[in-house]
Amino acid sequence: MRNLRCVPAAAAALVLACATAARAELPRYRVTGLAESPTVRMTYASSLNNRGEVLGNGYFGADRPSNLVYRNGRLEQVQALSRAWLLDMNDRGDIAGSGFQDGSYPLLYRDGRLINLTASLNGVVGGVANAVNNQGHVVGWHTQDNVNLRKFYYDGHQVHTLSFEYGFIDINDHDVMLNAGGFIYDHGRIEEIPGIGPLYGNARPVALNNSGQVVGYADVQGRYVPFLYSNGVITDLGSLGGFNGDARDINDQGWVVGRSQFDANDWDAFLHADDALHNLEDLLAPRERGRWDFDTAVQVNERGQILVLGAYGRDIGYSVALLSPVPEPRGGLLMLAGLLGALGAVAARRRRRCS
Repeated sequence: MRNLRCVPAAAAALVLACATAARAELPRYRVTGLAESPTVRMTYASSLNNRGEVLGNGYFGADRPSNLVYRNGRLEQVQALSRAWLLDMNDRGDIAGSGFQDGSYPLLYRDGRLINLTASLNGVVGGVANAVNNQGHVVGWHTQDNVNLRKFYYDGHQVHTLSFEYGFIDINDHDVMLNAGGFIYDHGRIEEIPGIGPLYGNARPVALNNSGQVVGYADVQGRYVPFLYSNGVITDLGSLGGFNGDARDINDQGWVVGRSQFDANDWDAFLHADDALHNLEDLLAPRERGRWDFDTAVQVNERGQILVLGAYGRDIGYSVALLSPVPEPRGGLLMLAGLLGALGAVAARRRRRCS
């Protein structure tokens, strides 16, 4: 400890300031358009997991749309789920959605096996599994006897019916659930999100992270704004200078993605991080700039990868795109490394004087 006291306090403060600046600096992104050819391309995507795998649909060498997964740099056809609408995929590759056979039913696709989550129930004529967490637990709804809309939670073994008016739209890895009615359901405890839900016009929660933070969109004086709900407080995330906007997803770092509208036909994808809203096109690596237009950012994973819809690339036309951070040292980190080297030399000299 004696040697540490010999390092000047001002230099230590400078180290802290540089470290903070380095942490705050956002990455630059390279773009992967999920189109291998005009006839093999993903045109819509619903889910991005932490392995960088994308779930969606599009074309796989035929005129008829197919369900697709992007993994290991290639598009793959999910042939076992040709009659299904797929919504979510976890890090194990489990897929949640809705299957179609004499009506619809909530499905879970796991280890190459399709599971009808309501097969043991009588009178089910419709349903959907909205989300699956990394434990393989699922939330969704089903219709029974053409009358009752029932909400359910699947614990990996059996389905539990939940008695709420509105359905659950997301579930995190702690089995905390987000309800479309504007509340968080945490193992029997209900936490209302003020001003959000069907009672407040078209204001809606959309996604939930593992810290219990929620994003979505709220009606504020006749326009829709993206919001973040955290620690009991709702924050308007603002806009990129236009009219309406909405938030679509949040990761565990608190990064939020969504879209912001400039006029009736012009939307731009955004990333909200470090208390600021950023146009994703401004965060592209230099060689990517000017080659892409992005409409909507729909998901962000824990690696900082971002899934974008309405991506127009000059080389491939419209496509789904995956944005990945470019692994290169940034200015703050280089400055910090240089400063630490200089401080090492100073400390060595002062150790000789302090010993």
